[in-house]
Amino acid sequence: MKRNRLEVAVRGLLLAAAVIITLVIVALGFNQLTQSKEAASVVSQALHDTTESLRDADVKQYSETDMTGAEVKNFYKKYLGTSSTTHGDFSIVIANTGGTATYTDGSGFTTLENTSSSGYVKPTAMYHCTVNVNANGVITSVKFTIK
Repeated sequence: MKRNRLEVAVRGLLLAAAVIITLVIVALGFNQLTQSKEAASVVSQALHDTTESLRDADVKQYSETDMTGAEVKNFYKKYLGTSSTTHGDFSIVIANTGGTATYTDGSGFTTLENTSSSGYVKPTAMYHCTVNVNANGVITSVKFTIK
């Protein structure tokens, strides 16, 4: 069976149109994929910022507050623990009349209870808490100064 030239030309045009439509659909799919990745990145960053804010809010609530020595010890236990294997994200500074002591892990807890140490925390004394942050808003230290 012979085909005339018009029939072959129509089939060729249909094939070309199908290829073009397919390419347009694939291009739109890649465009949507790129936009989805950008949206996911924005949502991920917002979630990260919210998580950091909530994590720091627990510590920042103590900023510019007065606490008893017993509360200072509880703060120390909560954020640095009571052994050298626990490390906090920030240091705790105790400023007493006898001097200043800085703690970065839980190993110093016994010093808080040693009455001859500069880092001794008297349970009934009042301490003023100051939360120090760097330029990026990250907590670097929490300082307790005896009143």
